[in-house]
Amino acid sequence: MKVTKYIIGFFNAVGVVATFAMLTIVFFDVLLRFLFNTPIVGATELGQILLVCVFAGVSTTIIEQRNIKVDLLMNNIPKAAARIIDLIILVITFAFLLLIAWQAFVSSGVSRAFNVIYSLIRIPQWPLFIVLALSLCAGAFATAVLFIQLLTGKEADAGAPGGPGSPGAPGAEPPEKVQAKSEGGDDR
Repeated sequence: MKVTKYIIGFFNAVGVVATFAMLTIVFFDVLLRFLFNTPIVGATELGQILLVCVFAGVSTTIIEQRNIKVDLLMNNIPKAAARIIDLIILVITFAFLLLIAWQAFVSSGVSRAFNVIYSLIRIPQWPLFIVLALSLCAGAFATAVLFIQLLTGKEADAGAPGGPGSPGAPGAEPPEKVQAKSEGGDDR
């Protein structure tokens, strides 16, 4: 599992740095445009490049189970049925991530063959398709890890976001009880 953590941690770091850089560029572009009427040349294109890099964080979202879920149905069906549905959803997610990654690799080749570049900053587009494809492959990897954990009955680490023991997880104590225990109250 250490290798998994390093791979996903690397992609998460890329996503975090890209998000920070994108926000910084957009902030200063708006500030300079508003105060001095001189925007940053290529800020829109740089924002597009960094937005692609933000997708590197998708593997962290998947492995920590922080994606958006609608639990209305899942909370009202037996656990065995919910587990089967989760497994099916993970297989579909895995397939779609690999399909989109494959298309990104294909687009990278086309972009490289035709020498497609960003017009203002003169950066070729094909490396960004590779970054996107690798990010989506990391997401597919995280989906496969989650699938294996669910299939074998191994859950996420206790206390990890979305894992058993985290607030709101099935079987977790209500926040009121946790607060009462921490304040020295009885647990009746």
